[in-house]
Amino acid sequence: MFSVMHITSRSDIGGGPEHLYQLIQNLPKTVESYIACPNDEPYHQKYSEATGTCCIFEIPHRSFKFSSLLMLRKAALKHKIDLIHSHGKGAGTYSRLLALTTKVPCVHTFHGLHTGEYSNLQKSFYLLYERAMSFKTSKAICVSSGERDQILKTKIFTKRKLQVIDNGVSVPPYPKESLHNSLLKIIAVSRYDEQKNPELLVEIASLLKGKIPFQLTAIGQGERMQQTKAKIEQRGLQDIVKIAGSTNDPRGYYRESDVFLSTSRWEGMPLAVLEAMSEGLPVVASNVVGNNDIIDNSTNGLLYDINKPEEAVDAISRLTCPTERNKIGTAAHQTVQSKYSVKRMAEETYRIYQKALA
Repeated sequence: MFSVMHITSRSDIGGGPEHLYQLIQNLPKTVESYIACPNDEPYHQKYSEATGTCCIFEIPHRSFKFSSLLMLRKAALKHKIDLIHSHGKGAGTYSRLLALTTKVPCVHTFHGLHTGEYSNLQKSFYLLYERAMSFKTSKAICVSSGERDQILKTKIFTKRKLQVIDNGVSVPPYPKESLHNSLLKIIAVSRYDEQKNPELLVEIASLLKGKIPFQLTAIGQGERMQQTKAKIEQRGLQDIVKIAGSTNDPRGYYRESDVFLSTSRWEGMPLAVLEAMSEGLPVVASNVVGNNDIIDNSTNGLLYDINKPEEAVDAISRLTCPTERNKIGTAAHQTVQSKYSVKRMAEETYRIYQKALA
């Protein structure tokens, strides 16, 4: 038996927090999990219920505090933590500094390289920082092959330290069946920020208006939500585009929808896309790393050029046919069932832990 301190700088609604929740739920019982996370909902509560409140350490939301580092160091020594596992960029700062000061081995999961918002100077500094931190990282996990290839190009990690473990999700036994409805129900799951690209969501809806009858519902939150609402009103789309805010049950939305739409500028491997596919929902997604790792275009989903929203419109129009939706949705469900189960993800992560400890 050994203990792992997981660190995440987010515990609000999102793919990263859900990934960690599924991981700790499916690791062998020989692994004792401790979690350092912000006091955000819903995952702070979920983590507490999964591990016990005595195993939760509070850190700030997406920011670094030296006092928090000292607190985590004290906790790691007190509880005799055997391994540290960080999830995401912010958490990686804590984990590598803890590894340096406690001599406890560290595993780091990237969940996307996330340099799309950086200037060239900021990107250079960040890559230099990651290159330095790689010396205190026993193993680095990439959640897709595309992400690994991106990281290898930057030369911040050697190939020997990188391991691909595709994201995993729970998979229902059967996909949903598409029915012939007069109104096509489109669902999008998005943070309203640079990465998730909500402006493209509005552009696609605007181009789609008048071509087919549809209703687009976007669930999520973020700093650009009000700005996105304003653009929807400017385009006269408020009757057909609904901003639904956050939800603790995105799968409920998937099961009531016909098509899933992703507009991301970049991804690691998106859990929302995997979850939608696991429900048998056909996905129309931007052709970027993460999305194109999962989707074989026109087989188990449809990809479009992020700079050509008209391609997304054509793809969605194609899915007005229930037979086409059923064919692609069934293939999507089979893909996730065979390659992206949460059980497989947890087993492969456990093997990485064993290698890091050895």
